[in-house]
Amino acid sequence: MDIRLDQILSEDLKEFRALGVKGIFFGWESGNDRLLKLIGKRLTAESIMDKVRLLSSYKEITYWASGIMLIPTETFEETRNTIDFAAGIRRSLPGSVVSLFRFMRFPGPS
Repeated sequence: MDIRLDQILSEDLKEFRALGVKGIFFGWESGNDRLLKLIGKRLTAESIMDKVRLLSSYKEITYWASGIMLIPTETFEETRNTIDFAAGIRRSLPGSVVSLFRFMRFPGPS
């Protein structure tokens, strides 16, 4: 199941558990507020970690999470922060898979 972190609530997770959901995917994209705002994520790094803490209380569900590195204008420090942020998500969700992908622009109008 795919979820949006900005919309997930504890009640939703209770229902998912009752329905037998075994795995959830979510995109967190970046550990940097500037980049999250740039890509229109509608979350902050702090609110992402708040949602990760909520997810961590549903241990019978396995999580897959993905972020993006090297977003245009991203600094080396921001890239490093995103890597550290990914490690923090992984520590908070034992048994989860946390991936980082390189930003790739698709051809076409901007």
